[in-house]
Amino acid sequence: MKESSSKRSHLVAEVVDLLQKTDFDVSSRCTIKSTCFDLAARRQKLLFLLKILVNIDSLQKLHAIELKLLAKLLTASPLLVGQRCRRHEAIQDGVVYKRHGIPAVSPQTARDLLIKGLFPLIYASRGGLYVRLNSELLRSIREARKLSLAELAREIGVSRRTIYDYERGEMDASLETAIRLEKVLEIPIFPAIDFLKWDIEVEKLEKALLPESLEREVYERFEEIGLDPILLKTTPFDIFAPDSIAPAPERKFVNIMTAIDKGDETQSGKRIQTVKSVAAVTHSESLYVTEDDSIEQPFQGVATLSIQELEKIKEGKTLLRAIRKKSKKIRNI
Repeated sequence: MKESSSKRSHLVAEVVDLLQKTDFDVSSRCTIKSTCFDLAARRQKLLFLLKILVNIDSLQKLHAIELKLLAKLLTASPLLVGQRCRRHEAIQDGVVYKRHGIPAVSPQTARDLLIKGLFPLIYASRGGLYVRLNSELLRSIREARKLSLAELAREIGVSRRTIYDYERGEMDASLETAIRLEKVLEIPIFPAIDFLKWDIEVEKLEKALLPESLEREVYERFEEIGLDPILLKTTPFDIFAPDSIAPAPERKFVNIMTAIDKGDETQSGKRIQTVKSVAAVTHSESLYVTEDDSIEQPFQGVATLSIQELEKIKEGKTLLRAIRKKSKKIRNI
């Protein structure tokens, strides 16, 4: 399901403009290959990994799996922003959709959240639009009005059992029923949907079998020095090493985003700059590993290690020390 490149670029630019106007630090757009996220954006403790699609149904399953995994590891909120779904049906403003377990909203819904702090009240699911109910408030109002379950059910045109399930928090209401409920009870009983705190179900990522390659050498070396590397196919970096222990006296966990030399300097340069930008926004370290042990200067302004240098490193905190030493050298150049 291919999308118009110009339409998508325009939508990305719209989202970037919104984020910058609401004081987010925004990474470079990931454009080198098909990626599970387009932008990383941070405002204080709030970190987004955003996938921006004209049609949210064009989200690929592998992209969703890797996006959810990466978001969990970075303590970030994954979010889709799009304009359409299904057969060119427009995404409604003020409604949360879901694709592969990831919340999806229109640009206007994102704008309402970031500018006004307004979360939507409605979510889309099979069969239509629904709202969640404040079940305890619903019951207390019904009892205060001295309405039985059956009487309230007749008023809004549902069964007694449905009202019972509403009050037990076992069923959400269709939008039409919710509107009737609010009209009868004359008080809002619909809590906002904070899709930034959704319980994102992370699926297991199949471990890839790598052929003999520099990527495999780096991956195995990371394992040998006590890291827990993850191979990712749809990110601008190739290997993500979470929870690497920083050297003393810092002693905190740090993530490492590692790009591997593919032999194409032009493409590598663009990719490394993206990795550097994403790492900065997500408060991670960036690393570029090459087979060429003659490189003395950092490549594209990113800490660079040859595979020969990496093989001399014996533990994770030593790797972090080497990355930061190289990074300090970059700043002093």
